[in-house]
Amino acid sequence: MTKSILILIIFLGFQIVSYCQEEVQITTLSDSEINNSYASKLIYLENNDEAEEYAAKDIENKTPFLLINGGVAPSFSISQIDFEKTYKVYYYRFGCSFPDSEIARTYNYFILDYINDKYGEDCIKSISNDVFNLKEWKKLTK
Repeated sequence: MTKSILILIIFLGFQIVSYCQEEVQITTLSDSEINNSYASKLIYLENNDEAEEYAAKDIENKTPFLLINGGVAPSFSISQIDFEKTYKVYYYRFGCSFPDSEIARTYNYFILDYINDKYGEDCIKSISNDVFNLKEWKKLTK
């Protein structure tokens, strides 16, 4: 009986760990473009000034991202892929490890300001509502 319980506990442990992915990327970019982006390094930052610098560098490198907390079972839609193809702004889905909320907010606000300046309100309307702090940013810019 004890052996069966131990095996069950080990099995369930593996199941739980397998659901927690570091990052899940479903995007039009290559793995190397994603891995070399500054968005991929946000979880290591500790101040907002660096988050803005990282956003500016991603824009300069033509790989700006909008951050999404993908969670355990991240989802995506065809409209998100269409958005990436049309505007060359990409979604970055974090798994269980997400940057500090202030870092993520600062990065996303910088990218959202860039998108708004470059493409306008129609582009903003087509952004996925899953984007971290999008609703708050919209309230601030009205």
